[in-house]
Amino acid sequence: MKQTVLALLFLWAITVFTLSGCTRSDMRVPLGAVTSIHSGSLERFKDNAWTAMTPGNKLFAGDRLRTNDTGYAVITLDRIGRFLLAGSSEYEVGADAADFRSFLRKGSIWYYSLLSKGGKMNISTFTAVAGARGTAFSVITNDEGTDVCTCDGTVDFAARNGAAFPVRAGRFSMIKKGERTGEGGDGKRLLAQLRKGDLRGYGICLRCHQDGKKPNDITLQSQAGT
Repeated sequence: MKQTVLALLFLWAITVFTLSGCTRSDMRVPLGAVTSIHSGSLERFKDNAWTAMTPGNKLFAGDRLRTNDTGYAVITLDRIGRFLLAGSSEYEVGADAADFRSFLRKGSIWYYSLLSKGGKMNISTFTAVAGARGTAFSVITNDEGTDVCTCDGTVDFAARNGAAFPVRAGRFSMIKKGERTGEGGDGKRLLAQLRKGDLRGYGICLRCHQDGKKPNDITLQSQAGT
């Protein structure tokens, strides 16, 4: 009889533990969702494997996402912003919507702000940190370093553990691996070079900055839309 009671108590304990674990998982609050996948694939790293995502899939803090070579995907994070992930990119979603800190491991991403007044966000890489005080900007990173190009507003750009400096609208800056300061330049001049064929990861920008057309708030928003 005693053994039977102990066995029942053991089974009850396992059941409670399992259900409580499921409850905690189910209670996770999504930060946003996948808006669209225009080409290629978008995947999430989960349970030690990469799994394909589709529009409408929920996104959570700490999610690690990647696109393939031809990938071009849009994600929307509530009260934070819309993000365009270009091909061969890998991005880790942050946690706190009030002070959003995310990480771009490689590739290029374009951000359009949905921050409320006083909200903060940044996108870090292995070599630099870009903090948003503006509406829209791109971050491109590879083994050589990190580039930022500001579409609207101002971005605080800094090398890892370095002093931040502003990159204003229409400007771009590069921080090379091992350096603590950035080289800046005029965005129009850069775009002219890109249109000659040397994309250098800025191909994501040419979707909005079309030759002979002046981008505005409408095109910036549609760039991050469906």
